[in-house]
Amino acid sequence: MAILPLLLGAAWHLSDSSSVVSRPRPWAQAADLLRNRNCGAAISAVDALASTASGQDAVLARLAGGFYTRSCGRADLAEARLRAVETPGGLLEDWRLWELAQAATDTGHRTVAETALARLLGDYPASPLRPRALLAAARLAWNRSDSRRALEIADLGRRNSIDSGAAVDAAAQADLEALAGQIATTLGDPAARARSARRLMVDFPVRAADLSVV
Repeated sequence: MAILPLLLGAAWHLSDSSSVVSRPRPWAQAADLLRNRNCGAAISAVDALASTASGQDAVLARLAGGFYTRSCGRADLAEARLRAVETPGGLLEDWRLWELAQAATDTGHRTVAETALARLLGDYPASPLRPRALLAAARLAWNRSDSRRALEIADLGRRNSIDSGAAVDAAAQADLEALAGQIATTLGDPAARARSARRLMVDFPVRAADLSVV
């Protein structure tokens, strides 16, 4: 839902002067339908926008179709749509990669998810989605028993963490450190476990207390 105001704003600013007054209304109607969980009508509304728009407005509408299907729980359709509207370096591309990774994870397409996350991390180092992407990538690696890769990702998070002040960033960073501690405990690696414990206690004391870190 957080992406909808961005899409509306982008559609407004990218429209030409002759359509700037009329263009936002269909976007607002589609957003209202989604907020009311009328998923079929909302998706049809943005598909209609995509079929009549051109240029960047068409790209936005196709992106919205992927975001809407993902929000409505249609992971299979969201994955297909988001793979088909790639815009390297373009508007909302980091968010597209994030949503694609989540949809691919839900459908069991691990390789697609890992590739999308790797591109997000590599191509968009300043993205506010980076902490969540690091956490998701580490979890995927750990789930396929690649503990070394999971710990490498955790270390990357320590070295290149983004301090944006957003609560979700802090939560994702704390979750990543907690995961690293769990992996170190499972592996019987006291040095790695101590490293995670220190960071939890210094940077995330509330989470450290919840986990009884000593």
